[in-house]
Amino acid sequence: MNKKCLVLVFFLFFYQIVLTTGKGLSEEAKNVAKRIDHVLLTPENPRGLFDFLTGTLKMPVAWAYREYEGFASGGVFFGNVNLEALVMNQSDLSSPCNISGIAFEPEESTEQAVEELKRRQIAFEEPQTYEFGQGQSKMKMWTTTMLKDFFPGAVVFLCEYHPGIFNPPAWKKTLQKTLKKIEGGPLGIEYVLEMEIRVTDKEKALEKWRHFLSPHATSSSGCFTIGDGPRLRFRESDKNMIHPIRIKVKSLDKAREFLLTQGLLGKDEGQSIKLDVNKTFGILFEILESEYQPE
Repeated sequence: MNKKCLVLVFFLFFYQIVLTTGKGLSEEAKNVAKRIDHVLLTPENPRGLFDFLTGTLKMPVAWAYREYEGFASGGVFFGNVNLEALVMNQSDLSSPCNISGIAFEPEESTEQAVEELKRRQIAFEEPQTYEFGQGQSKMKMWTTTMLKDFFPGAVVFLCEYHPGIFNPPAWKKTLQKTLKKIEGGPLGIEYVLEMEIRVTDKEKALEKWRHFLSPHATSSSGCFTIGDGPRLRFRESDKNMIHPIRIKVKSLDKAREFLLTQGLLGKDEGQSIKLDVNKTFGILFEILESEYQPE
């Protein structure tokens, strides 16, 4: 085959790729996930963790700790996301750091999100709707859509709240006002800056998560910005785990003073402080004052 033929063949092949991928990129302009809604924390003593976050750290209660059929749960508001202290009877939850799941708020309805997941060929379980009440008085509370085999040892899913018994936007505003009134509690907490996703194969993981989270922005180093919720930062590791949770505080000096008086200070790295995991029920919290992006 001469050079002209080779050039023509290559051009036609490349043109076909552009047409195909261009169409795919155009269709993927719609988000599946709007933001991270809540994070699942599964320590050995979830009630103890809930009491620590709401008692010692004085963070607002998003929902009271109580037992349900098959699980127990309590939610704590951290400025831009809820942390859920949870007992969950699920054998595939085996996170070594007790951070066992990430729930995303869908951009639109569950029905529309499911259609987009199908189009992207992302495997998921049948959506499950949870209701409150009896008989004809039953009202939809929320619908969850679990992604299949998405992250080892943890669950990743969509969670849509249904208006009726409560109004999700108004609920969030009330929690934000409460957090502002108490000035972020004794640590001066403003919001969760990011969570670190440690993976054994970073490039493969990034490809998978980009496919799910596009067109949300991602940096060249592997950090996703997802609406007004926490960022997700990916880092190469010898284990798959979500670890740590990084929290923005108003003043690191004031936070350091409180941690010292309470015996909660773990590792002080100057520009950030890690709380003592032995006092935080195995969950690693790292606090910082600036929005620096550690590499």
